[in-house]
Amino acid sequence: MTLRRGLLRKFFDPHYPKFSVDQFLEESRNMATKINHQISPNSGPTELQLKSILIITFTTGMFLNLLPQENIDGNPVPTVIFKGHPSIFHAFVISVVFAFTGSFCSLMIDKKPKVSRFFAYLSVISMASVFSTVVFPLFLDSFKWGFQGKKQVMVE
Repeated sequence: MTLRRGLLRKFFDPHYPKFSVDQFLEESRNMATKINHQISPNSGPTELQLKSILIITFTTGMFLNLLPQENIDGNPVPTVIFKGHPSIFHAFVISVVFAFTGSFCSLMIDKKPKVSRFFAYLSVISMASVFSTVVFPLFLDSFKWGFQGKKQVMVE
């Protein structure tokens, strides 16, 4: 909005030197390309975001063994969030591994920016999957807890 006002002011204000329509269009194209370069797809997640994803996934992986667990079909499943949802827990673990691997590889690869950007996006998408796999069992259990208190009384 401010770029457009500045451009129109240059075109219509009598204190500015006179612009021709061609100069006006050329300057508006230049401003549009500046905006496009600011929002370019080449800019991926920042190094700070990747390091924070790396730290979060590392600590999550380390604390998974400290949670109380139950064995379901020979596989340990934490009883805190994922009780009764072993497949969601397995998706959570796989997403944590992908997020960690993606952020680590993206931070380590410097010479190939396209590959580094691919791993960075993999890390961000996997981190979103981590959050969704944590929220989903909580969502399912909230419905279970909400309907447990209501018992139907049979009248004879």
